[in-house]
Amino acid sequence: MNKRPAPDIDSPVLEWKKNEGPRSTRFDDIYFSTTDGLAETRHVFLDGIGAPQIWAGRSHFCIGETGFGTGLNFLTTWAEWERTSCPGACLSYVAVEGFPLSSDEIARALSRFPELESFTRQLTHVYPDPHPGFHQVHLAQGRVRLLLLFGSVIDMLESLVGRMDAWYLDGFAPSKNPDMWSADVLAAVGALSGPKTRLATFTAAGQVRRDLTSAGFQIGKVPGYGKKRECLRGKFLATVPQSKLAPWYQLPPPVSSDARIAVVGAGVAGTALANALRSGKSDVTVYDRHPAPAGEASGNPIGLLQPRPADPRQPFARFQTEAYLHTLHVLERMSEDHPIWKGPRGIVSLARDDAFLARYMNWLENGALPGEHARILQPLEIKDICGVDIGSSGVFFPKAGAIDPAAVCQALLGDTPCKFGAQITGFRRESGVWQLLSHEGAIVGEADAVILANGVEARDLVTDCELALHAKRGQISFLEPTETSRKLKVGLSYGGYATPITDDHERHVLGATYEVISDWVDPSWRQLKGRDHQQNLNFLADRSERLTALFGTGITGGRASLRTTTADHAPVIGPLFSNAEYDAAYGDLHHGRPQNQYPSAADIDSPPGLYVMSAFGSRGFALATLSAEILVAEMFGLPIPTEKPVIEAVHPARFLVRTLKRR
Repeated sequence: MNKRPAPDIDSPVLEWKKNEGPRSTRFDDIYFSTTDGLAETRHVFLDGIGAPQIWAGRSHFCIGETGFGTGLNFLTTWAEWERTSCPGACLSYVAVEGFPLSSDEIARALSRFPELESFTRQLTHVYPDPHPGFHQVHLAQGRVRLLLLFGSVIDMLESLVGRMDAWYLDGFAPSKNPDMWSADVLAAVGALSGPKTRLATFTAAGQVRRDLTSAGFQIGKVPGYGKKRECLRGKFLATVPQSKLAPWYQLPPPVSSDARIAVVGAGVAGTALANALRSGKSDVTVYDRHPAPAGEASGNPIGLLQPRPADPRQPFARFQTEAYLHTLHVLERMSEDHPIWKGPRGIVSLARDDAFLARYMNWLENGALPGEHARILQPLEIKDICGVDIGSSGVFFPKAGAIDPAAVCQALLGDTPCKFGAQITGFRRESGVWQLLSHEGAIVGEADAVILANGVEARDLVTDCELALHAKRGQISFLEPTETSRKLKVGLSYGGYATPITDDHERHVLGATYEVISDWVDPSWRQLKGRDHQQNLNFLADRSERLTALFGTGITGGRASLRTTTADHAPVIGPLFSNAEYDAAYGDLHHGRPQNQYPSAADIDSPPGLYVMSAFGSRGFALATLSAEILVAEMFGLPIPTEKPVIEAVHPARFLVRTLKRR
């Protein structure tokens, strides 16, 4: 994937004056009217797009904003949505912000508006770290999706895939912050607009009006608010732009908001999907052949959840960071009611050598993680955190930690209807409905759309769709604690990993091996292997003799499971496809014709309503919750909470497309 400069955001640098809201000293401008910011928002933006009439009778409505600021426009819109929208309707709100405030600053700024107090409290409770990238949160029991894009406005808009029903163009005045109002930015707004998308902005600057007209909007002036004589309102009347995605990665028509969804598999992928779908009030049922969730690779007794701070200039690396932060956000809310975390929070990644530390330092200095999420520590500091002398420097991730995988899956599943003990061996389409079939051909369930989240077994359920999934056997080892190892407080990562003793596990877990399995139907892979136990011990010895001395060698048992992977180490997330139809539509890709000469994948005869989410390897718990949000957005035609290059990089058809390009 193409690199771009490491993402960067900076503080807005606020000044607070008595009886006034915040002022940005960076732009020498105020965030809202000091007379009545709430009345200004209602006049300029809600009245400007024709709310609430514009969303009357709509099951879903999507608003985009340039310049989230204090969140006043969002909260005012949310309050009006709550008051006037249809029962069960959902609001998507996408906002770009290059200089995000902290949650404390937002709370202070909005304290001037007591009528929004309950909405402000809910927002600040889920507001993400002000770190570059995509951040999606849910509010109002899932009826409101807020997607915050922290970064350069042009980078964020060009990376976004979606269609807005209305736009709020805010930010500071064009004379103060011209980058927010450039012709390229306004063209990007047009590229994300649909038939008759509405637009409202406080400014009436002539250049802004001309550039919006060039971007496809019909623009008119109306009276402004307060001291501002005029503001602008508009409607998108140009031809709706093509999808930003390459033709072969374009998405099928959205499923209905009231569609019945079947999820096959109740591991972390399936339960994360259940959680994301349930947040949107979907009619979802989960099917699994085991008697309870987490019956396969997600069923280890304990695991480590930690980030992978890779090069932040790479889209997929940014996705991994965003997914980890999203997972932390989800689990921290769920841990209030579920015993998710095991022992104290934190994981130490032990340094292999000076080059290891230099690489991490470079990553962190380039914004790979928010500052409070990682610290490089020397041996004595590691000793204080771990409770034992490791004799190594390393990186400490204070918000990572040991988790109970089964508890995580159960928490994600919540009260989603499930059919356990249901072995799905195939499906067929009858009268527009998918029938899920047992081995005997009996109908186990019916649905309008089906998502395969059952790992490598998904390959057995599809015929004309070559899913490039591979099975990798992983064996963990249970290790009897030593007197010293009992003092270990946090998990260790060192190429392998070791967990601390917890209240309900009187043993360490060491992991984990990787072995390609070609015949996963043969159950012999489940048998524990002595050589794999030795390999897990060797991971310790290879790092340092001190680790071996700390843990000893007393293996007491273990567990084997299958991880699902791909050749490029990225998951598969998206619609299933027909090999034959792709070959007919894109068989001459190797000739290099322009993309616009090919049909959209949305228009070719692929199986409707079939999706897959799989191949997380050993990183399912770090990646699955955001991946589920991505797939749900693709299914229902919502703004997708990740960058365009990532959407294409995880598309299930990517391996076939690469083959067609090489012919």
